[in-house]
Amino acid sequence: MSVIKSDNEKGAYDAKHLESDSPGPGSLYSDISNDEVYSPEEQRRIIHRVDRRLVTTCGFMYCISLMDRTNLPNAAIAGPKLTVADDVGKRYSIFYLIGSFASAAAGILAFGLMQMGGLANLGGWSWIFIMEGIITCLVGIGGYFSLVDFPEKAATGSWKFLNHQECQFIIRRVNRDRGDALAESFTLKRFLTPALDLKIWGFALIFFCVTTVTYSIAYFLPIILRENMGFSLGASQCLVAPPYAFAGILMFLTAYVGDRFHIRGPILIFNAIVALVGLPIMGFAEKNAARYFGVFLVTGGANANIPAAMAYQANNIRGQWKRALCSATLVGMGGVGGIAGGLVFRSQDAPKYRPGIWAAIACNLLILVIVASETMYFLWANRRAKRFGRLVEGCEGFRYTI
Repeated sequence: MSVIKSDNEKGAYDAKHLESDSPGPGSLYSDISNDEVYSPEEQRRIIHRVDRRLVTTCGFMYCISLMDRTNLPNAAIAGPKLTVADDVGKRYSIFYLIGSFASAAAGILAFGLMQMGGLANLGGWSWIFIMEGIITCLVGIGGYFSLVDFPEKAATGSWKFLNHQECQFIIRRVNRDRGDALAESFTLKRFLTPALDLKIWGFALIFFCVTTVTYSIAYFLPIILRENMGFSLGASQCLVAPPYAFAGILMFLTAYVGDRFHIRGPILIFNAIVALVGLPIMGFAEKNAARYFGVFLVTGGANANIPAAMAYQANNIRGQWKRALCSATLVGMGGVGGIAGGLVFRSQDAPKYRPGIWAAIACNLLILVIVASETMYFLWANRRAKRFGRLVEGCEGFRYTI
């Protein structure tokens, strides 16, 4: 059993104390389960507590946000036509698994809210926006009270979610993994210099391609089911759910395989191929049953690649400010992908939506090209580090995850 000091013995808790207790980058890829304070079982309990708090809170907020933002197609067919480190993979997948549940439930919830049509002289489509908007605001307020700060601040703020020793453990664990738990002081040069690294833009372009397809499906699937496949209004909204349930299963299974075998690129390639198989079936098959099967493959492959793309970039960069820039480019290009997704399936292309199908195919082909290119570079860099002792990402012991 480990011995935990009393609160009086812990003393003042600050970043300098944390930094002195944290192993340096030279200890990267040592066994991160070997901790000088906590036993493996105690470590698992702390990590699970962090996961339950962060993944559940952020996932639920994302769930409601996604449900609210994808109400446009549900409202459109109900009323007016509106223009519109190793286990990181599983954590991202659980987060987006909650989002897949949101997408699955959005159509069913919209169908229920549509039955409120006539109340207060408002149409059913209006109640979709009103009720989901209210829920979003309430969840946002709740998130303020439940979200926690960075590890070095979690003991003094964040409602004392972790005690001092537990915060030190989290930082030691991150440093053993990649050696960048504590941020360097900000300078514009430190933040912008990583922009010269082409792989960061490769990660961003992958995420753009993924979000273009996922948003286009989220925005327009109810409309496609209604106008292209001829399903009734209620059926169109409810038939959105099963493909997202399949996406959640595929998402977690591929994340598990990625974490288990320490691979990222092959997971992205597999999911992109699943989507590539589904897109021609969804777009060109004659029978609705076959086309709906294609919807399963497209929705599953595209959505499973969101956590896969995030894990791919998370495992292959290090340094707080490089990570910050990479996160900014990823989020930014994801937003651009959302805009592009809203323009893929245009109303003038109804009912076949052939240009949208080809655009989605092009996005998945581009993912294959980028991942293949970065994989070759990663293999070369890792081989050079092994043979000649060259540093990868400026850190001894760090290796790219293929």
